[in-house]
Amino acid sequence: MHEPDPTIRAIVAGWPTNFDARRAEGLGFASENSFDDIIRIHIDDELRGAI
Repeated sequence: MHEPDPTIRAIVAGWPTNFDARRAEGLGFASENSFDDIIRIHIDDELRGAI
């Protein structure tokens, strides 16, 4: 069973939540629009499309 890890929780709590990404977007970087997109990209990139 999954148990929350306080160390990981503290790390994630320190991540920025409100920032301006216009410069990155201007350089051609793009972000995913959903968690499903993140999983799909991981499967394609790291697992060669196979689960």
